[in-house]
Amino acid sequence: MGPVAWFEESATVGTSQPYALIQPDPDDGPTSSEFGLGAFFPSDPTCGGPGLPACSFTGSAVVNSGVPLEGPLDFGVQVNVGAGNSSYVVCIVHGPEMRLRVDVVPSGAPASDPGDLADAVDAAIEQDTDSAGALHARALHARFDGARSSRLRAPVPAGVDGRGPSGTSA
Repeated sequence: MGPVAWFEESATVGTSQPYALIQPDPDDGPTSSEFGLGAFFPSDPTCGGPGLPACSFTGSAVVNSGVPLEGPLDFGVQVNVGAGNSSYVVCIVHGPEMRLRVDVVPSGAPASDPGDLADAVDAAIEQDTDSAGALHARALHARFDGARSSRLRAPVPAGVDGRGPSGTSA
């Protein structure tokens, strides 16, 4: 099953699905909602987190890190499936568009180089930081749209990985 189908079946916001971030809360009324505990807490609190052994992923059950509430944000998983299998890492908070495909290769076969992966992550973070800084600069110069209404029209940055929105220290 692909990440979009899995998300639609298991984590659609506003449903009672096990990994939905926001779920109905019928005992508080028909329009009430609550945070989904299956999304917020790890599937197994005895593994994966800092100072704990890696969780085991066999492909038969979801391994959920939960929503990290403090750093470090590391979460370890040992993939125990045969060569030729693939699976996805999906962000329950951000949805199936934030995903990573993991392909298991036979021992001795070419695989991703950890240094190349680290370089790609660093480049992506730098690009995201630069984009957020540019968006923030545009938001600083937003103007009221007096022609149609008194609404402020501006893009809204969402922040950048522990730094101020301009990419400088907070």
